[in-house]
Amino acid sequence: MSNRGKRGVAKGAKHFEGAEYEVKFSNKNLPCGKNHNRFMNDFNRTCEKHFPYWMEWKKIKDEVWDHVWESIKVQWNIKDDYAKDDMKKKANEAHRTFKSKLNIEFVQKNDNNPKSKYSIVDMTHWEEFVARCRSEEFQLKSAKAKASARKNKNPSRLGRTGLADREDTWRVEWDKLVLQHPWLSVIENDRSKKYALAHLPKDKTFGARKLTEYMEGKLRELAEKEKNMLEDGAYHTIGRDPITQVFGKEHGGRTRGVATTVGVRKSLGWVKGNRERHEVVDIEVIEENITKKVTAVFEDKFNRQENEMAALKSIVAHIQGPSFASDGYSDGLDDLKDPIPCDLLWPYSGPDCRVAIGKVYPTRDATLHGSCMSEGYIKVQVDTVEDDFKAIPLPKRTEKVSVLEHTILEFIEWPRKKIKVQVDTVEDDFKAIPLPKRTEKVSVLEHTILEFIEWPRKKIKIHQTSSPCHSVNRSSPSSTMPCQTPISDLSSSSCYRPQMEEDLMTFQDQMPSGGYMSLLESQVALHPQNGYLPSSCPQTVEQPMSKQTQEERVQERLHKLKDRPEPFNESETRFTKFKNQNISIVAPHEMYGKHWEEWIEYEAILDLHINSEVDITFIHWWAMHLHSVVNGLRENKCVFLNPNLITSSECLRNGQQVVDHINHTKKLNPGKEIYVAPYLQGGHWLLFVVCPNLRKGYIVDSKKEENTEKNYYFPKIVERAFEIKFDWTVAKCFQQKDDWECGYYLMNFMHDLALKRQDKFPKSLWDDTRALTPLEIDQVAFFALDEFYRVVVYPLDTTAPQ
Repeated sequence: MSNRGKRGVAKGAKHFEGAEYEVKFSNKNLPCGKNHNRFMNDFNRTCEKHFPYWMEWKKIKDEVWDHVWESIKVQWNIKDDYAKDDMKKKANEAHRTFKSKLNIEFVQKNDNNPKSKYSIVDMTHWEEFVARCRSEEFQLKSAKAKASARKNKNPSRLGRTGLADREDTWRVEWDKLVLQHPWLSVIENDRSKKYALAHLPKDKTFGARKLTEYMEGKLRELAEKEKNMLEDGAYHTIGRDPITQVFGKEHGGRTRGVATTVGVRKSLGWVKGNRERHEVVDIEVIEENITKKVTAVFEDKFNRQENEMAALKSIVAHIQGPSFASDGYSDGLDDLKDPIPCDLLWPYSGPDCRVAIGKVYPTRDATLHGSCMSEGYIKVQVDTVEDDFKAIPLPKRTEKVSVLEHTILEFIEWPRKKIKVQVDTVEDDFKAIPLPKRTEKVSVLEHTILEFIEWPRKKIKIHQTSSPCHSVNRSSPSSTMPCQTPISDLSSSSCYRPQMEEDLMTFQDQMPSGGYMSLLESQVALHPQNGYLPSSCPQTVEQPMSKQTQEERVQERLHKLKDRPEPFNESETRFTKFKNQNISIVAPHEMYGKHWEEWIEYEAILDLHINSEVDITFIHWWAMHLHSVVNGLRENKCVFLNPNLITSSECLRNGQQVVDHINHTKKLNPGKEIYVAPYLQGGHWLLFVVCPNLRKGYIVDSKKEENTEKNYYFPKIVERAFEIKFDWTVAKCFQQKDDWECGYYLMNFMHDLALKRQDKFPKSLWDDTRALTPLEIDQVAFFALDEFYRVVVYPLDTTAPQ
């Protein structure tokens, strides 16, 4: 018998502060986080107190559990009932464990004084409990359970924390194990890894799991089985994975490597079925049968629709209504329920080349800005404009805008026939058909939206939107355009140094209570380059101004600087040395796990001196700087995403790369609760704050108007990355008056969140919709320039006064 000390009764004598009575739940609705143990202690004591120990669990009324759960919700500030059903299973475990303690410690020792250790025991039912424990039926059950337990050569080694609290640590433990036993690297299945770690003892000397002889044999079986299943295609069959093939099917209500109280249907998404789920089946035969059935079901429908359409064509051939194409087919835009992404094509006669990207909106009332829309037109919102088409006049001008360049984030009318919907939906009639090539995540067409899948090459129809217009040579990007991330083998070392907590107080005291923001249009140039106009453009288009040289742009900014307050004129002299060179900024290695370097141009620095737009490179540096500051705090919850990699254009065109960036950041920063995402859409900066543990996301937009999460591309990408549905909230934050300030507001929000609000977020959500004063915006700009000089420029300037 072990000589180690035994835990005594959890008395719960210590009282915590109100803020400490908070517990988090994993996506499996099980408690996790730093208060996990405190919560489970209190939970078990409450269950022991309220559930009759002399009764079987099935005989206890549901009202008792309802009362217990409500008291726990009040005590621990739990706002909803998402975890109620799963915690009921934990309550059953606590009830069973307490009865077992009473039996072993008192009944089997003929001790009739359980109140000596457990004061909550109701002695009026003690004799009833003793009689049941000594009954022949109970003894038979007990003997059978003990015999089964003795056969278990592979007990769990997790202890009280269980599987729910290990989501952020198991990958690190697995990597340590692979370093000791490199052959384990062939195992790719996450459930196999978690199951193995849960059954391995911990080596206290090295702090890593120790591979036992029994588990080594089982892991070699799992590796061999995984290899075979990948080769024969069975690995991607729902309900079959290496764990079930090596250890047998799952028992009801629990899942190996996931949780002891959550079944496979909820934890792994497996469908209800019989034992055939765990047996080898002929996939090709099943697919062939399904294909025959689907074809038979829809054949009549296809024929009927073809006949109906032929009849309709003869009726509507002469009609030129707004919602019908020339072949009689409806464009489907009248049936929209939500905004959807679209391409805006050349609105005049000529080739159908794309001139902008935006969203097309439902138009049931056919009005825009309080007026009726023209026949044949539909409401769209413009997100980005192609460089070559910025100067073209709108087909329907408004009081505010007349050329395409000025329509970003505005609602305008656009010809219905010049809208190309970006299809990311599935037709209702075909949602249930099986995929020709299934994956581990999806097996039917309905679940493939925004996913990458394989499709037969012969069954893909390409819709061309390019035209000869795009073959014209363009000039090189303006020097004010943001530098894209470069080169991984550059040897420049980071200019960031870790910030001590003493520095933090100075940093925080200097920061104004107001904020910063400015319209960053560095990714959307203000004039067409090289004066090029499409050949099909009407003659009424005004010719753009000739392109300025870099020196002319600098002189223009310096001229504006003369009208600014004196501190800004003095500040500019600190950066004069870098007038003809760019300043390198390097992300701290732990931020992205790899080298990331870009350059801030002298013009971008001048822009902050004259209240001009904030360049994306400076926004990125601000995120790097805040990362370095808060990374030195003891309890930092924040992690920052790279603004270059999550812009609206990246979300729209390279969605999977954005998902990969979020997942890579998540892997590098286990345990972080707040993801800070500076986001650029259509030349406008805003902030997304993502809290995956709470399943909540917050949109901090200084020009929110009537926007919801549907007005942005990023929320769907986030939900794809974390594989959960988020509850999105638009924060009541500072609101800008003009169109140029959003970058300063964004920097204010980022600083405010990282250094003032993160500890109690989201309870400390913004609740002030006033506009920042010009003085507050100047304070933001000057403070940011001061920090940039202190951290980046001063170490490079060897001529600086000592």
